[in-house]
Amino acid sequence: MHSTRPNFSFESSGLELTFRQACTAEKTGEVEFLDVNHCVTIEDDFGFVTKDFVKPTGEGGQFINGNSHHPQTTFMSILFGEAIRLRRLNQRKDDYLSSLNRLKEKAIRSKFPLNMTNDMVSLASNWEDRLRPPKCDKKEDPQVWTTSFPHLLTLTQKEKKLNPRAVITYKRPTTIGHKLTNYKDLALKVLILCMITYPMI
Repeated sequence: MHSTRPNFSFESSGLELTFRQACTAEKTGEVEFLDVNHCVTIEDDFGFVTKDFVKPTGEGGQFINGNSHHPQTTFMSILFGEAIRLRRLNQRKDDYLSSLNRLKEKAIRSKFPLNMTNDMVSLASNWEDRLRPPKCDKKEDPQVWTTSFPHLLTLTQKEKKLNPRAVITYKRPTTIGHKLTNYKDLALKVLILCMITYPMI
């Protein structure tokens, strides 16, 4: 039984399949796998070091457009996550710093806020630990005052200096609709009333 499907070959489709062989006994050589490039070197005890790899189809790529209506924290999270990935992949500090420059260029192509991009790249350039995200110093819990009338309760500059932890937040006032439809509160009140009226033995 003969197949009617045409024979597929890389050459007929304009593709090229290249086979390479790398050995740790050699001084040079590279093997890419997904986004990791294994570079053969005699300087390392394991015979190779890793760094990030960008596929040819990914060169010149972009993130989401920085002029979109996403909050700035979205762009910060993208840069933060990418920096963590690059720190893990790049074993040598020089390779990591080079990859951060490429990350910065990609962010600029994506029209990310320039000041935020510079701040994030500058922060990430000081990371030393490869295997875990950097820990942020936990700040003291703020002293929160909630009010339904924030325009009546404000902190002066002097008060902010005296207590930097003080924060005023808006609290939505209770509406009539909430009072009428809050079944849990109503059910709890009825239950308490029944227990008072008919004590359980």
